[in-house]
Amino acid sequence: MVLEDNMLLPAREFYVGQEANTFRTRNPNHALLEPFLKQVRTAYTTTAVYMQKKLPLSSQTLIACLLWTHF
Repeated sequence: MVLEDNMLLPAREFYVGQEANTFRTRNPNHALLEPFLKQVRTAYTTTAVYMQKKLPLSSQTLIACLLWTHF
């Protein structure tokens, strides 16, 4: 699966932790902010692609367990 920009949250909505978010809010035009947010986007998308490949998201056992816990 290819993740495209329109499928992702805007950079201002990424979870980056409390300290980084405070810095982002106080310094929205800082020179290091854009490269940092690009790294965050890469980390999130790399993790998402890996999880989609490795987790048994279509496992019948997992689906049955998830259905069972909702009753």
